[in-house]
Amino acid sequence: MNKSYRAVVARVDRFHTDKLILNLRLEVPLPFQPGQYIELTLGTCDPRYYSIANTPGGTDIELHIKDNGNGGLGTYAMTKLQIGDSASVRGPFGNCTWRDDGKPHQILVAGGIGIIPLKAIAEAAIASSYAGRLSLYWGVQQQADLYLQSQFDALAKQAANFSFHPVVGDPLHDLIRKNEADLSRARIYISGPPAMFASLVPALLAQHADPAAFRSDNQDLVSALVKEYMAGTLRPSGT
Repeated sequence: MNKSYRAVVARVDRFHTDKLILNLRLEVPLPFQPGQYIELTLGTCDPRYYSIANTPGGTDIELHIKDNGNGGLGTYAMTKLQIGDSASVRGPFGNCTWRDDGKPHQILVAGGIGIIPLKAIAEAAIASSYAGRLSLYWGVQQQADLYLQSQFDALAKQAANFSFHPVVGDPLHDLIRKNEADLSRARIYISGPPAMFASLVPALLAQHADPAAFRSDNQDLVSALVKEYMAGTLRPSGT
């Protein structure tokens, strides 16, 4: 059973009109793996799930919160939350986590706010001295959504085996198809909105991705798409 943890707000960075970075300081360390998520409760708001943006170590966790304008936890965090406020965390959850399985190429594919768990995975892979290729693709709707670009550019300078590929307004699989000739030996992590999976998964399979190579917290959807592709009832767009 997942445990509950008491925490206090250590930092609130409202860097955009509808997005903030929240740092929580827990009373005791949360034993989590890069890529996992937690359930967060603030004030009297209904709990929401958020991916952990940092790698394990210490008692602090970093969360990226978007205000959807529905008056829920995101709105509360954007308008009322203050340093020193209390919070409750439950978790961790999720099986889409970093582990070096010997694959020579790890491909991380994120859509929108789905970048958060993959940020933690990329940082953990680099910190663990993973020796293979590490490629991060991040698709967004507009340039302003690439708010972590400077961090990923810095990672690319730090680690020669890491490459960052932002995509604005276009399908992610188009750039992957251009950059990656053969995916047969790659491990592929996917995080993002369900609509992205429907076009992405068959496109990657068409590039010879191993059907068993996908990791995602939406694994049921991935498995269903793989099954349709193998049955011949799902084909990549444009084919």
